Amino acid sequence: DEQAIGSYAKGSLKNATAMDLSGFGFIKIAQPRNRHWGTRDLVEVLEQTARWMANLFPNGERLQISDLSARHGGKITRHASHQNGLDVDLSPLRRDRREQDPMNVDGFDEEFVVNGKVTKNFDTERNWELVKAFFRFGDINRIFIDGKLKDEMCRWARDNDDWNNAVPMLRRLRHWPHHGNHFHLRLKCPAGSPRCVPQKEPPEGSGCSFDQNSEKNDSDT
Repeated sequence: DEQAIGSYAKGSLKNATAMDLSGFGFIKIAQPRNRHWGTRDLVEVLEQTARWMANLFPNGERLQISDLSARHGGKITRHASHQNGLDVDLSPLRRDRREQDPMNVDGFDEEFVVNGKVTKNFDTERNWELVKAFFRFGDINRIFIDGKLKDEMCRWARDNDDWNNAVPMLRRLRHWPHHGNHFHLRLKCPAGSPRCVPQKEPPEGSGCSFDQNSEKNDSDT
C-alpha cells in the first residue's frame, strides 16, 4: 500500500506515485531534480486542479509544478519539509502567461513581491481561483505564501466573493517567509496512511491583516 509515513519535516514515502512531467493543463518544472514523486492523493489533486484551471481559463499558461518529494521521501536539499509525499511547490499564475524553462534547476525565476509590494504580474483573480480549485479537489492542510500575497488574496476574496465561504480557505493560506515566488501546497494526512503524523490545525479566522477577529501566528510548520 502507498503511504505517507511520519511528519512533513521528518518522514518518508512508500510506494510513491510518479507525476507525469507534463499533462493537460500542467508542466513539471525543475525536471532534472527528479522530485516528481508523491502520494496518489497529491498527484490526483494536482492533475484535477490543472484540468479545472485549463478549462476555466483556456488562454492561460499551464500550472507550473516544481518539487514534490524524492521517490522514497526523506530529506531533500532546499527544503525542510517535502519528506512524506504531501507537499508541493508551484508557481503563481502570471498576467503575462509566461512559463519558465522546465529544465532550469535554479528555482522559481520570478519574484511577485518586490520592495514590499505585490507586482502587477501576479494575476490575483486567477490565483484566487487556483486556491479555490485546490480546496475543491483536495483535503488541504495549508498553503504557505508571502504575507503580501496573502493580503492580496484576502482583499480579492472580500471584494469579489462570498467572504464567509472564503474564510475557511483563507485560514489555511499562511504567511511564510521566502514564499514570494511560489505557493507551497500541503495536504492533510490521507486516511490510508496510518503512520502519517498530522500537523496541528491552523488558528481560527481568516488570518487576513484587516480581520481584527483573526489570529495571525502559525509557528508550527
